[in-house]
Amino acid sequence: MKAIVLGPITAVWLILVAVTGLSGWLYENEYGVAWAAAVILVFASLKILLIMAYFMELKGAPAAWRVAMGCWLAAVTVAVLSGGLVPAL
Repeated sequence: MKAIVLGPITAVWLILVAVTGLSGWLYENEYGVAWAAAVILVFASLKILLIMAYFMELKGAPAAWRVAMGCWLAAVTVAVLSGGLVPAL
């Protein structure tokens, strides 16, 4: 019997599907709204990172672009986790 070998794109797609399902499961089970929201946001950031690296081919881009996009993703994630850039009025 021949073994099935997954390519990197298929493996990343399966990871994205699994993380999406896990996010939905966390949302439905409500282990604490703030905790679940923070974990789901981190999962979303992971998914964005994988999409940028594999589907947008940032993995093969110059280092400056990879660093810039990584910093952007980190800044957006921290801003959303901290409640946003503008305080509520």
